[in-house]
Amino acid sequence: MTTSGAVTLPARSAMSRPQSDGTSHRMSRNLPTFAFAATLIGALIARADPAIALESDWNDVNWRAISYDMRIYLCAREAPPQWCPEWNEWAKRNKFKLPVYKTDRQVDEERIEAARRAKAERLRKLEVAKTPKRVISDQIWQAVIKRLAIIPPTSQDYQTVNTRAFKDGDPAALELLGYFYATGYGVDLNYEKAYEFYALAHLAGAQHVRTNMDELWALLVREAQTRMREKFDRPGAARRSN
Repeated sequence: MTTSGAVTLPARSAMSRPQSDGTSHRMSRNLPTFAFAATLIGALIARADPAIALESDWNDVNWRAISYDMRIYLCAREAPPQWCPEWNEWAKRNKFKLPVYKTDRQVDEERIEAARRAKAERLRKLEVAKTPKRVISDQIWQAVIKRLAIIPPTSQDYQTVNTRAFKDGDPAALELLGYFYATGYGVDLNYEKAYEFYALAHLAGAQHVRTNMDELWALLVREAQTRMREKFDRPGAARRSN
């Protein structure tokens, strides 16, 4: 009993204790040890491989419970969670557009390749700018070639081929003129003119016409052979005034 109105607590030995088999008491006593062991193991894993530690944090997470952007972030890491393949399959079935996961090395290689292509394109444009513009464009020339493969040349076609040959310096056009006169295709047959055009094409770089020149040489009369020798044996023979 108290004499001053204060409450007197019962003695420790007299306090009532919950009835148990002692398990809760033993576990509560060992909790600090368990917590320390878990912390130590986690620290060792993170020190050995930080990626594994990060991965283990998300392996047990239900990917349906996290945002789409978070899934992209997690699955783009070097050590993605184990559920990433399952999510990728689900996204494909549901027609979700999945991002392309690339390593830093792949990104660097693509950047280098893009720079190489850009440089090549700049050089190509510079080369095109340096190339003199043709009087007869390639588009018109191709159309004339296709038409001449079917029908003999008209006077306009002949003029186009002649311009392409002497204004644009195209050896293919010179060769075509030689073919016209060697076969009488749209023009009068003239072996001397045919030899002349083939010789000019040869000097312009069409080395394959040499066979045609040899065949035509045998068909030339002596006076024509003499004129061809004088024309092409002297310096500057590749030049022809038209």
